[in-house]
Amino acid sequence: MRVGVVLHRKMTDTRGENRFFRALARALPPAILLAFSSLACATPPLSVQRYGLEEGLSQQAINTAVQDDDGFMWFGTEDGLNRFDGYEFRQLRHDRGDANSLPNGWISSLVATEDGLWIATDGGGIVFRAASTGKLEAPAALQETADLQRVRALARDRLGRLWIASRDAGVAIYDPRSGEIRRIRHSATEPGSLSDNSVFSILHLRSGETLVGTATGLDRLSTANLDVTRVPLPAELASPGKPLRVRALTESTDGIVWIGTDNGLGRYDPRNDRWRVYHESPQGAAALPDNRVTTLLIDGQNRLWIGTMHGLAWLDAATESFSNYRNDAADARSLPDDYVISLFEDRGGSLWIGTKTGGLAKWNPRTWSFGHTRASSDEGYTDRNITSFTEDRLGRLWIGTFGSGINLVDRTTSRVTPVRRANARGTLSDDRVMAMLEATRYEDATLMRFLRRTETTWEEIVERLPELAAVTAEVARQVTYDVKYAGYIARQEVDVARQRRLAEKRIPDGFDFAALSHLRTEARQKLSRVRPTSLAQASRISGITPADVALIMVHLEGRRAKG
Repeated sequence: MRVGVVLHRKMTDTRGENRFFRALARALPPAILLAFSSLACATPPLSVQRYGLEEGLSQQAINTAVQDDDGFMWFGTEDGLNRFDGYEFRQLRHDRGDANSLPNGWISSLVATEDGLWIATDGGGIVFRAASTGKLEAPAALQETADLQRVRALARDRLGRLWIASRDAGVAIYDPRSGEIRRIRHSATEPGSLSDNSVFSILHLRSGETLVGTATGLDRLSTANLDVTRVPLPAELASPGKPLRVRALTESTDGIVWIGTDNGLGRYDPRNDRWRVYHESPQGAAALPDNRVTTLLIDGQNRLWIGTMHGLAWLDAATESFSNYRNDAADARSLPDDYVISLFEDRGGSLWIGTKTGGLAKWNPRTWSFGHTRASSDEGYTDRNITSFTEDRLGRLWIGTFGSGINLVDRTTSRVTPVRRANARGTLSDDRVMAMLEATRYEDATLMRFLRRTETTWEEIVERLPELAAVTAEVARQVTYDVKYAGYIARQEVDVARQRRLAEKRIPDGFDFAALSHLRTEARQKLSRVRPTSLAQASRISGITPADVALIMVHLEGRRAKG
């Protein structure tokens, strides 16, 4: 739901003062910890937003996450696929009676492409969802291969081929253009085969080679012929003669490979075969939280995130120390579960953390830019459901909330002044504040009014304010949309509110529409045939006008008054 853009001050067009659009790029998720001062502790707090069954997830084990070309987030669970548009979840589930539904509810891996989404399941094989139609299709070659129905992971190479890590049938490479499948398996009689047919992870290196993590070790596949060679694991990870499960793989920008196993974290340089191993330590708070590493991610700031069966950690490369995060039953902003099984960074830089039993968590890295203070009533804040913030040229912080107006913070005194809606001129039009900016004038008009013109583009705004070139394309599109369509959105809000009011007004069973003599004959006939149970349902019937609905409402209110 958007309410529009709130202007809180006019200012002249002076370079260095035009920071308002950048503030929109810093829009924060609800109930976040606000940024004010420098970090004061060795382990900065991780304040997350949780998503579970109540928020619309189909199930709370988040096996995999990905973002498609349209910006939608997709989450695979043990019971269905979930699409998130930033506001609500839409579920796709397996239905035995529907051949067009997901082939299996357990979604194990997702790969986004330019035109759709590859979906791997544990028991139903692999299907492709076309972005243009939303339809699911199983390639014949994959559907007909019986031992590729239980899939653990997917990866896509530079040629667009799909690499499939199966639970018990090795690796398969599928070419969507030709429909051909190439198999790479373990064989006890072939030294140059995979170390094991139970495959957990696949990583395509920048060098062109591929690493494959299996239930018994790590394999390297050559670029040209896909020749398999075993990667010797250090004794600190794998005892001689004992198998080691390699669950997760990722590569940093400098070519270093990080390897998550059931016995610790490995740092591997494939150029010289050098290793460094990290283990949990009961004595050290700055050590790995658990030796059983389940997932790895290197984010846009080159931070290494490690998901384990007993918490989340990130590694400070400078000190080689770990900052650890776990669930705290007394803190609703902590991780929802210690067992972390998936990690993903979206294009906005937010970290999505999938857990085994607690659902999903989202962390905004901007909360680490300055430090933290809680937006609680003790400090004078009206609401912790925060939507946006900006800074004016006096250095004051304007914090928008959804439902409690604006909190104006004087950072020199820490004083918080509420700005609320009231039945008087000069107050907010609505306490639901979604974005704020300072009015900058150009050609005797504010930039917001200038952008509102049909012919004005974002590029023209950037020409007049070069500082805005740093704003991402996604944020620029959102700002342009909000400004140009503010009036339309406001009208839609009114319509939505009206529909909600209508939905609350129930029509009694057995209501006699034919007895309403003031209704048009066509309306009486259609209402008697459809038998709607609410005014909202009646309003959606073809041919029923707002006047018809109003007549029914008046009649219902009259009955209640008498009754």
